Amino acid sequence: MLADDGHAAALDLLVEAARVDSNVIRGAALTALAARTDRQEHFSRALSTLPSELHSLARLRRAKSAR
Repeated sequence: MLADDGHAAALDLLVEAARVDSNVIRGAALTALAARTDRQEHFSRALSTLPSELHSLARLRRAKSAR
């Protein structure tokens, strides 16, 4: 939510989260960064920290709400 409000520290934290040793956390961070086009620089930075065999995590997307 903080990243959605434009807080730079929250965006930087999502980039850092892509480096942790959990594909679930990595995927969630990449999904959040990829959700908005104004985060492309942060998304690219996060993706560049991953080994190439994990780049498929970058294709994860948020599910649409049924509401």
